[in-house]
Amino acid sequence: MLPNKSNKSSGKRTLYCFYRCRVLDAQDLVFILFLLAAIPSLVLNIWIWRRRRYGTRFWIILGIGAVGWYAAQIPKSVIAIAYLNAAGIPLTTPSEELMKNTGILAVGAVSAGVFEELFKFMGIFALRRRIQTSGDAICYGLGAGSGAGILEAVLLGGAARSIVAAQPIEVTSDILAGPAERVSAIFLHAALTAIFAYLFFTKKPFSGFAATAGYHTVVDVVAPWLMASGTLTNIWVLEAVVAAFTIALYPPLLAVYARTKATSPASPNASHTS
Repeated sequence: MLPNKSNKSSGKRTLYCFYRCRVLDAQDLVFILFLLAAIPSLVLNIWIWRRRRYGTRFWIILGIGAVGWYAAQIPKSVIAIAYLNAAGIPLTTPSEELMKNTGILAVGAVSAGVFEELFKFMGIFALRRRIQTSGDAICYGLGAGSGAGILEAVLLGGAARSIVAAQPIEVTSDILAGPAERVSAIFLHAALTAIFAYLFFTKKPFSGFAATAGYHTVVDVVAPWLMASGTLTNIWVLEAVVAAFTIALYPPLLAVYARTKATSPASPNASHTS
């Protein structure tokens, strides 16, 4: 249904799309922006996959990462509900209030770090016979981690669309903050899974799991706490903090990948892919 453009009191701004002069509502714009957040990671991974010419189809790697992340939400939800019940906190408590609770913040961050990193890796472990070098492990990890982050972005975009549809907002530059965070989050998922996969295939599985789960936990504690505590009130500064956590992982990851590429022969699995 098209919005009533004569209704000025709703606070809802209608945006016009030049393409065929169709009307784009704020909730649709939000959802589209969340979807667009997936493009940088997809472009990078497809480029890597075509250069390496792996036999495993790229979409399978994306899928196993997405399924792993989604499966991780089950134990996360069980633990969160158990904690809320034990603490006597109603399940209907608004999320902004929950973020002010140190206990639920810690429980959520730890469970996210542990279960998401473990479950994202399970699909790669199932395909371990296809991975011939540590460089392969990094590439497979980037793909699986990206799949997890992309699914999370799609689901959060759908949730954001529902919220905006129920509570119309005026479109400002702040509407870009959520999608911008998703770009950082997708690359964070990708880097952490790549690091875990690399360390696993270099015979350091426990170090890999501890390092990635710990880093994930720190990010999930620091970012919500900075906002909930009032330490940061500017949403773009907060997004810069999240981006900094993500960017910090890539120089060492790229250095390791360059080293493995220089010392490893071409993967014997190279074949046609799509």
